[in-house]
Amino acid sequence: MKQLCRVYAGSSLLFCGMMLGCNTNTYPPAGQVDPVRSEDYPQIVPLDGLSRYLGFSEPSVRHGPPLSVSVPVRLLKVQPPINVQYRFLFLSEDGRDVSTNSDWRFVTLQPQVRAFMTGTAIDDRAVDWNLEVRSAR
Repeated sequence: MKQLCRVYAGSSLLFCGMMLGCNTNTYPPAGQVDPVRSEDYPQIVPLDGLSRYLGFSEPSVRHGPPLSVSVPVRLLKVQPPINVQYRFLFLSEDGRDVSTNSDWRFVTLQPQVRAFMTGTAIDDRAVDWNLEVRSAR
């Protein structure tokens, strides 16, 4: 009888050890915490390597309502005109995207000519903005 209890105890320990080694969590591992505060992110984000071709001047912001933004931009080097697309993302006080019209807009940038990228929030809750610029596709 004692030997049978030892067998049961040993197999119970083996089973528990195997269960502890099983990962029943089907969720992907959590990402790392971003070390950069959201206030420190740039508001103008050139994508597709455009940062070496484009220069941006001080934006003009009119705190409405609604919030309205105009950002001067020009080509940094004398080169053929380039086609880009841009969109404004408008954010509420708690950092949520309240853009309802964040469609990409097309503009051709001419050498040595300043152009303006403009956007106006439709939602009155918008208090902050981001501008994304990418190569025209």
